[in-house]
Amino acid sequence: MKDMNKNLKSEIDQLLYLTLEDKASPEQTERLNRLMAGSEEVMSYAADYYSLASRLKKSNAIALASLNSPEETNELFNVLEELAAQEQFAPKVEACRECESGAEEKIEKFKPVAGTERVNKFMLVSTAASVAALLLIIIYAQIFPAKQPVARLKDSIGAQWQGARNNFEIGDVFTNAADPITLKEGYAEIQFDYGASVVIEAPSEFFCKSDNQIFMEYGSLYARVPPEAVGFTVDTGTSRIVDLGTEFGVKAGADTQLHVHKGETRLLAGQGNSRHNYSVLAGEAKKMLPSSADVQDIELSKYMFVKQINSETNLIRRGQYYIDLADIVSAGNGFGSGREAVELNPASAEFSKISSEDRTADNRFRSVKSPFIDGVFVPNGALRQIIASAGHLFKQCPETMGNYYVGITENLNRLDDRPIELNGIDYGKDKNSSIFMHANIGITFDLEALRNQLDGASLRNFKADIGVCNSSWQQCNADFWVLIDGELKYSRTNVTEKGVIDSLNIKINPEDRFLTLVTTDGGDPEVLYKDGEPIYSIQSDWCIFAEPMILFE
Repeated sequence: MKDMNKNLKSEIDQLLYLTLEDKASPEQTERLNRLMAGSEEVMSYAADYYSLASRLKKSNAIALASLNSPEETNELFNVLEELAAQEQFAPKVEACRECESGAEEKIEKFKPVAGTERVNKFMLVSTAASVAALLLIIIYAQIFPAKQPVARLKDSIGAQWQGARNNFEIGDVFTNAADPITLKEGYAEIQFDYGASVVIEAPSEFFCKSDNQIFMEYGSLYARVPPEAVGFTVDTGTSRIVDLGTEFGVKAGADTQLHVHKGETRLLAGQGNSRHNYSVLAGEAKKMLPSSADVQDIELSKYMFVKQINSETNLIRRGQYYIDLADIVSAGNGFGSGREAVELNPASAEFSKISSEDRTADNRFRSVKSPFIDGVFVPNGALRQIIASAGHLFKQCPETMGNYYVGITENLNRLDDRPIELNGIDYGKDKNSSIFMHANIGITFDLEALRNQLDGASLRNFKADIGVCNSSWQQCNADFWVLIDGELKYSRTNVTEKGVIDSLNIKINPEDRFLTLVTTDGGDPEVLYKDGEPIYSIQSDWCIFAEPMILFE
């Protein structure tokens, strides 16, 4: 920045300060973006500015909060620049030979004498420069010590390693040594001390350059960068990606790709004098060609990168922004880890082989051994109906016969040799998600556990299409109920027409804890005779929650 016009440098410092303090207007932000897009020098300066500001703040070396103007902040950076220059160009200070020869004389022989000699300005400047250089070395060593821990392994699933180290356990540290590390299999989440977090998918080779920089030789990486870690950098063989507060994915290799999902990044593509500078915004993606500095626009991929892992629940989440409740009722985590051909029995609260037979149970609330299901029950309003471990009541619960035919199932293929269809869609097929709940069954999901699995994600809405299966073979009469923390959010009673869909979209608030789905038998007597044929209270009450999901962000 030494050769830059003084007024321009002052403007850049002003814009960087305002951006750092989150005080920049849209016009000022756009101006800074244009300046960075037009100059690699400006971009590099901005990245260094953000990086050093964050490091100083984290190290508590300088109270940045006390710098109340861009002039004060700029003065700090100028001081550090001058210290660096003094260290590089300060003249060598020769040792005093006379002092050396008399070093063994006792100190009491020397007495202060008032002198009339002038101060040697050269020696004063030289000494000051040496002190400044020493100060810079101390500061530099405090902030950038050689070969230090810069990141740690936050989580991993099925990870197998090779390279400088062939084994990493959760909590182990990565140093800034340029020793390549290969993730042969599985997934790893690395938390940088600087604040950024990256999920790496095998096969990948990389090394951590610093606490805000990683080099990817090849493989896939997804980065989340909080505001305090702005400036996080991913280097590849043909590019440099500098974060400006965002989420982005990088696929490094012959054709390196950058996919920006949130926020903004700066891309330097190419090498040496052939490098080009690009601003890549949310929703955009670029591909860098290996033979040149050319960059192509490509379509953003929502599902190319693993965005989140959780070894406790075996979560491997790509681009999904919804939780599949059907997967949870088959002992899954909401992202495809459920078991096949199992039912959740509301009487035993256990996952077991699917069974279709008349069964009866009391209306006790029973806990389930699943982190995301609070419990299950067979509803009967003849007695007080508890629907959650917190003691929430289903006050509107009707009196039922307390019987059921099939447990809670995901994608039930066939029942009584009939397909499970609703509005012409076969929900027995894997691609069509559904929860089959024969009448007189209730289930409560633990919303807080779902938030925790997703690192505190905000749950927004519960969505589903509900109705009675088209292909059930006799007259139906069923009720649907949805409650949150015991408060009734939706009800549809005495559904006697098959295949009629109701689309639900129920808001979930941050303080909401439990979501409960219930089906009941419509108040039918235990046996009703029609044309001489017995119709039991739950016969053909084949209730479906189609595409049941919770949206989150």
